[in-house]
Amino acid sequence: VRQSSMKSCTLLTFLVLFSGYCMAGTVYVNHGADWLGSVNISCFEGVRQSPINIDTSHVRRDIDKSVTVYPSNITNPSVVYAEGELKVSNTGSYATLHQDEEDRNYTLSNFHFHAPSEHAVNGKFYDLEMHNVFSRVEGNMTYYMVVGILFELTSKQDNYTLLSNLQIDSLTLESYSTYARTTTLDYHGFLSEVNGKAKYNYPGSLTTANCSENVEWFVTKDPMKINGDQLYYFTRLWQQNSNFASGSGNNRALQPLKSRQIYLTHGDDDETFVITTIILICLIALSLGAIIGLCIYIIADSQNEGGEGKQHHSSRKESKEHSYVPEDEELEGHHRDNHHKKKKKDKDDLYEESKHEESLE
Repeated sequence: VRQSSMKSCTLLTFLVLFSGYCMAGTVYVNHGADWLGSVNISCFEGVRQSPINIDTSHVRRDIDKSVTVYPSNITNPSVVYAEGELKVSNTGSYATLHQDEEDRNYTLSNFHFHAPSEHAVNGKFYDLEMHNVFSRVEGNMTYYMVVGILFELTSKQDNYTLLSNLQIDSLTLESYSTYARTTTLDYHGFLSEVNGKAKYNYPGSLTTANCSENVEWFVTKDPMKINGDQLYYFTRLWQQNSNFASGSGNNRALQPLKSRQIYLTHGDDDETFVITTIILICLIALSLGAIIGLCIYIIADSQNEGGEGKQHHSSRKESKEHSYVPEDEELEGHHRDNHHKKKKKDKDDLYEESKHEESLE
């Protein structure tokens, strides 16, 4: 009996510890450092764990990979409020991953929230992160694709109807349950805006136990803005709730990047930037062309004027050269003219004298 009791105690102790390890998968007191147990082995021995710090100085552009979400509005959603989790399940939306000229379709499993953000960009955490979890089954394997949307606090009073209609502000703290909502979530309008944004992409894992490493991650490059009232919907549950993880939030600690490469997929803002850049380059080229053309015209015109001046000067010089008579020749000619005049005068005088003599006779 004693041996049986000891075995029972040992078994009971093991079950308590094991159940504690399993339950620890949803506890954020140590932000995932205490997610133990054989089912969570990837959390500690994995080579491509999430979340990570996105160091933009090591990011490469990838124009061949993109994700497009085809969202549908959600009518009468069920909001699951559990420890460390606020989740909305839906199967009416899907997304397409385009890579290497091949498209793969994923179905939306759920979307949920973390405050503060799980991913960091250049060491900076954001106020909120929304995970849109898509999945596809291939054989015996389930593959995930998560579109992470970062939010940053703003002083503007714009509201997202998607967040308002979740009615999170009416939840009672630690009253974990599933709540039915008789509203429509504008998931279509909200996610359509995200489609046009550039995103960081890398291979990773789930950020909750069991940390499965079969996830393709896309995290928005530019955060969306959220006002203080809507942000408080989430922070009051976790980050500002001293009864939950000492008020430190429901985000897993950052994981090492190791040998993985982070890419940046293009977005509509990149296309706008490219088009604007091309237009500016064309305008600059036209301006430079006009300036160069004007300079060529001025130089050519000045050369023409210089040529005409030289030609005119040459003509004048040539004219002077043709009309110029050396001084000696000019004097000789002058004496010759005087000699002819004197000779003619002498003849005239002789003629007059002869006529006078004849008249006297």
